[in-house]
Amino acid sequence: MSTDKPKTLNLQVQGQDARESAPPIFSNFVGIARVATEVQFDFIFLDLNQMALLINAKGSTETPQTPSLVQGQTVAKIVMPSQSFVQLKDHVIRMFSDIEKELKLAKEVQDARSGTNA
Repeated sequence: MSTDKPKTLNLQVQGQDARESAPPIFSNFVGIARVATEVQFDFIFLDLNQMALLINAKGSTETPQTPSLVQGQTVAKIVMPSQSFVQLKDHVIRMFSDIEKELKLAKEVQDARSGTNA
């Protein structure tokens, strides 16, 4: 088991205009921003090969002060009023809590399995 602390890789993801890209089934990056009274979600596809090369290149170096720029393909943008966004707060908090419980349980099961196999 490795005692190295996890390494952090800072990225700055930049998408394109959603009207210029084809709609996919899902995206692998979601950017959230707020401007005045509106909240904007950007769903962006990232080239996983490019991500792997960045992670491999940064493997042994210190965390850079400026993030690496990763060009992604914006697949959707959602803009909503801040008032509507705030209404999601309780639901999102409950979702995070449920996900954290599931991840903790899955880790406990994995730890139990690896403990019996050792």
